Amino acid sequence: MTQATHTPAPWRIVTDGISHWIEIEPNKIALIHAKKADRDLIAAAPDMLAALETALEMLIDSWGDEQIAAGDDQVANVIKEAITKARGA
Repeated sequence: MTQATHTPAPWRIVTDGISHWIEIEPNKIALIHAKKADRDLIAAAPDMLAALETALEMLIDSWGDEQIAAGDDQVANVIKEAITKARGA
């Protein structure tokens, strides 16, 4: 797997009652103007990316790299697309 270039987890949502931001102790990394569900999704993104990368590795171990690389597995393709999108590629 390609090394992640995003700020590593854990991310958490912090609020002062008016504003909300993503924080990685002790730094605030992004001010967020969004619904709670959207904020929670953003904060969970690094963990979800790690889970997708682990799932892809498990599929490769289970089914074999050749079948996965050939694009023969629909689940692996969906996972690969999500990983690529998360990495900004």
